[in-house]
Amino acid sequence: MKLRINRLVLMCLLPILGAFFAVPSVRAQQNTPACCQVIGYDSNAQVYSAKVNSSGETFQFKVTKILPALKVGQPIYANLTAREVSLDGKAVVGQIVSIESPRPTAVVDTQHQKGNIPIVEGHQLHKVPILISHPLAPGRHEMGKVDMGPAGALPVTITVDSGGHVTKIDVSWPADVRPQLLSFTSHPVYQYVPGDAVSTIGEAACSLTHVGGQCLYCSTWLWIEITTLNAAGLL
Repeated sequence: MKLRINRLVLMCLLPILGAFFAVPSVRAQQNTPACCQVIGYDSNAQVYSAKVNSSGETFQFKVTKILPALKVGQPIYANLTAREVSLDGKAVVGQIVSIESPRPTAVVDTQHQKGNIPIVEGHQLHKVPILISHPLAPGRHEMGKVDMGPAGALPVTITVDSGGHVTKIDVSWPADVRPQLLSFTSHPVYQYVPGDAVSTIGEAACSLTHVGGQCLYCSTWLWIEITTLNAAGLL
């Protein structure tokens, strides 16, 4: 009789135990804050991009359930080992299709900032040299659109002080970009004429900006160098 009761109890418990162990692996995260957030969407491939908040690791996933469109910045749960994505830490709604490791940390050697080429490791550096052949009046000067490499052609405005020095370089970045100005320096520009001495013919103002955000060309370094010629260097 006791054996029959034990069997009945076991038969009653089996569906409960089965349901418990069948819960997706993201279940363990339901009582913790979401680990990740959506950072983009490729409408052609129908793939979302997301980022692990703690490490910066990024991954792409496809939604496997019928859901409203996910928004950039929306928190999500993810299990990179099981390659599963959840919105509430309970039900799996997406499958991770690729995972990318964080980009190497860029290091700028500040001892070389006085020159016109900073040392940058782990990122590709795009240089934008601009030559101003005549002195400019004090104030702000719109230079029109300038080719910024991966970022495309963007409007550039410079500020000139009463001494004719460029003191600020402004770029009109798109809304999905978070630029971070890392350095702004200036140095003399010299000219050598055979048979003559080296002379100063102007000044170069240089800015180093890290382009961050959610754009396809983000994590690009832009070195903008604006050279202004003085009277001795006029073309």
